[in-house]
Amino acid sequence: MLRRGGHGDRPGPPTFQRLPPPTSKMHEESELLWDDGVAPELALDFDAQNYSKWTGFAMWLGGLGFFVSVASFIHFVWDPPSRKPHGPRELPYNNLSEELGGYVPPRPRQN
Repeated sequence: MLRRGGHGDRPGPPTFQRLPPPTSKMHEESELLWDDGVAPELALDFDAQNYSKWTGFAMWLGGLGFFVSVASFIHFVWDPPSRKPHGPRELPYNNLSEELGGYVPPRPRQN
């Protein structure tokens, strides 16, 4: 027996059947609807109502905790400053007046 997706001996529906254009005014919250002309769907996920706000908050804190733990691992365990291939940079001049050839900029006047 040959199975054809539950349609029996009839051909299946067209792959991209276009919807007719709207004939009335759009609803004021229609910006939440993604309509590409084929199959409109909600841009926001209203299907996940099985999570309470506390469960969502706990998941959000868990995500933040993950990134904090990765940053802490990099800072304390991997220790990027100790992996530098060179030492601290030393400049040949210690103060600005020597570096500028003895020029000392004038101080602003006090009123």
